Amino acid sequence: MFMKNPFMPDLIKETIYDIDFDELLSTGTKLIIFDIDNTLAPYEMPEPDSKLHDFFEMLKHKGFIFAFASNNNGDRVEIFNNELGAYYISNAKKPFTKAFRQILEKYNAAPQEAVGIGDQIFTDICAANLCGMKSIMVFPIKDKTTLFFRFKRFMEKPFIWHYNKTKGVKK
Repeated sequence: MFMKNPFMPDLIKETIYDIDFDELLSTGTKLIIFDIDNTLAPYEMPEPDSKLHDFFEMLKHKGFIFAFASNNNGDRVEIFNNELGAYYISNAKKPFTKAFRQILEKYNAAPQEAVGIGDQIFTDICAANLCGMKSIMVFPIKDKTTLFFRFKRFMEKPFIWHYNKTKGVKK
């Protein structure tokens, strides 16, 4: 059986708001596993704003189940999720797949029925791909400027370039 490149997202979009969720529904997706920091909100935004609340209401209305898998600590994830009431796993240790597999099991979803959405290739995208799920990368809302994060973003560039080339994206 052919395994896709764990570092190659199935789709890259500018933000979560640019994703065609009707298309995801039409391909059998029922479960969405989101990263939080820099995917849904910047690090310094402790709780979802009204735009994010509306976004999650739209997902519920369409019939999606969503959960969070974050490498951040429990307090951060709990505070962010407090009003949303979604299932979550903090300290998820992505790119390891245990958190994603736990969420799939909780919702009795096959990997083909799920998508992982995040802003980092080497954590979010890799974990989703290694689980056999669809993966969508969004660009970070507000990138950290530490040397470590700048290095990771630099290392992601060849994968983004390859995605753009194979998908015919003009940048």
